[in-house]
Amino acid sequence: MTTFHWDAYTLLRLLFLFIIGILSYHFLPSLPISVPTLLFNLFVGIIVHWQLKRYLALDYKWIFGVVVALFWIHLGYFLSHNATDSLQANYFFNFVESNAVYLVRLNEPLRETNKTYSTTCSVLASIDSNGNKQATMGKLLVYFRKDSLSQRLQYGDQIVIANNRIQPIDRPLNPHQFDYAAYLAKQNIFHNCFLKTTDWRTLSYNDGKTFWKTIFTIRQYLIDNLRKYVSGETESGVAIGLLLGYRHYLERDIITTYSATGVTHILSVSGLHVGLVMAFLLLFFGLLQRITTTNLKTISTISVIFFVWLFIFLSGAPPSALRAGFMATFVLLARLVSYHSNNYNVIAMSAFLLLLYNPNFLYDLGFQLSYLAILSLAIFYRPIESLYTPHSWLANHIWQIFAMSMAAQILTFPISLYYFHQFPLFFLLSNIVAIPLSSAIVWLGVFFGLFSCIPFIGYWLGQILSYCIAIMNTCLAAIQKIPFANIDSIMINQAQLLLLYVAIFAIGRFFLLPLERNYHAIRPRYLQLVLVALIGIGCISAWRIIHHFDQQSITLYAIGKQSSLEFVAGKKAVLLNEPPLSDQNFQYYIAQNHQQRGIRNRYAVTYNDLDSTFIAHPQFKNLLYNRYIMQFGDKTILRLPSKWQADSLTTPIAANYLLWSHNAKADIAQIRQQIQFDTLLIDASNSSWRTQQLVKTCDSLQIPYYNLSTRGAWQLHL
Repeated sequence: MTTFHWDAYTLLRLLFLFIIGILSYHFLPSLPISVPTLLFNLFVGIIVHWQLKRYLALDYKWIFGVVVALFWIHLGYFLSHNATDSLQANYFFNFVESNAVYLVRLNEPLRETNKTYSTTCSVLASIDSNGNKQATMGKLLVYFRKDSLSQRLQYGDQIVIANNRIQPIDRPLNPHQFDYAAYLAKQNIFHNCFLKTTDWRTLSYNDGKTFWKTIFTIRQYLIDNLRKYVSGETESGVAIGLLLGYRHYLERDIITTYSATGVTHILSVSGLHVGLVMAFLLLFFGLLQRITTTNLKTISTISVIFFVWLFIFLSGAPPSALRAGFMATFVLLARLVSYHSNNYNVIAMSAFLLLLYNPNFLYDLGFQLSYLAILSLAIFYRPIESLYTPHSWLANHIWQIFAMSMAAQILTFPISLYYFHQFPLFFLLSNIVAIPLSSAIVWLGVFFGLFSCIPFIGYWLGQILSYCIAIMNTCLAAIQKIPFANIDSIMINQAQLLLLYVAIFAIGRFFLLPLERNYHAIRPRYLQLVLVALIGIGCISAWRIIHHFDQQSITLYAIGKQSSLEFVAGKKAVLLNEPPLSDQNFQYYIAQNHQQRGIRNRYAVTYNDLDSTFIAHPQFKNLLYNRYIMQFGDKTILRLPSKWQADSLTTPIAANYLLWSHNAKADIAQIRQQIQFDTLLIDASNSSWRTQQLVKTCDSLQIPYYNLSTRGAWQLHL
């Protein structure tokens, strides 16, 4: 068994330095790096190395190595800066004060939601009130109100929109809520707008590229045919997601099932899909070459590359598919010229090309999982596969799927824990079921794409696809129902993530070091490193558990048109709501905070179910509440009734906080005569007009206040 030597993998080393530069920009975004700086750095390094070698008769290779390393780090930093559109001088929002309208172009077809159509647009120019036109750049997320006019918009159409409708994308207002703004920022989208029919008008000019028009037309044709011929909404949604990477038609329950069983990767086009398509094409051209008895090596290679990339573009060209496309291209070209390619350098080259094109790909979860999976397969598949030699064809194929699944999980499961907080225990069983079935579905999908234009063939292929998908869904649902099939609420932080990879590295080195060399003295050190990493992970987890048992807090969440007040003691929480909190709102606004804080038991109470009688919650020793007053420990919160009467109290009362919600009709000056409070809490259920009025009054009367609409959720730790 051979060991790993950095010297043999130059591209991998340079990629590592390049990634350090990209990450450096994320943490230190204001360093003065430019093209002259890069060139000067490289020039000085060459001169210094040459002079030292010439006059001192010594070869200081390490100096040149340091200079080259700094060059690649600087290059990664510089390209990351340049890839951020909002930092460029001609970014469209820099002209928001001087222009009347923007000229934009639709970058993709419309996506339909319940109430709107949405798409991304390129902002081509700003036009001021005098008709002066200024070329601009940048992307914009646009939501159109559904009507007959917006329904006709297509890729490449140019429209003029009012500039006063454009707003920065809102940051999350609640603790640990999904940061949609940061997610879009990695795609160079920093602003959005919601347009009514009167806010925009279309131009007759279409600026779409012929290539993308063709791709989008074919893609929509295939989607329509899949919805037409594949029976069942669930099955057709899975078929569209699996074959084209378009997840709009996937049902939430299906996504949950695939996620809980560890096979979410088959619902988005990745290396598995690209590899299957390439294998199908190679088999087809191999058979064609045997039939014709002519040498079709060059033609077949070019054809396979063409159709592989056609499939990638039809699937939306996600980073995971692009990675597989580049690697497939390199391997096929190397095979054409009879060149033996190094797997690690091929992986590094594909990553280099993608990151040179867009350094923000590094932060894409699909990019991370795809490269970790392929790297994990390259390192661990052969050692695992060699542990057992089956004696039958079926056992051999099952063992190969087992080995591939296990190998791919080694480097991907830590980052999956970090992002998804769950681990499917039966992922091996799920993959043994899903990989053969999904492979058959992809191959059938290729036939479907070629022959669905013939109704008879399209119908029968659609029925077979529907049947295969139904079997796969049924099997995965059965696996999901197995007790303890999925361990959820696993929370690890970045330090634990790093320590997990340290432990994996040390375990891998311990087992993969060649036994025939004198590594017996080194191997125990890797076990010591594993022990240190695991102790570090355990200490961090123990500290978190102790902190969770001792925590006590009050949180007022910022949820539009919703008043939601939470009391936390240890791992239990009581949520007082008006109106009742929907499961969708809980999952989007609150669930992540509960996971991070280790809350296991949640009790929901609606204000309308209460009266003026004080009650103690059975699970909380120090929480008393009624419809309007909440007492938690030594803190009191008074919720103002929607219609406050000045004479409703016979004697003045005191509270630490006064909660104003749902546009309560009252006068603060009169309230202060009967209620003594320290801080006014203005929650997000109030209208923007009412909130502004309250803020203005508080400022004039010098009343302390907290505005959730601008500052986010209010939290008090006791």
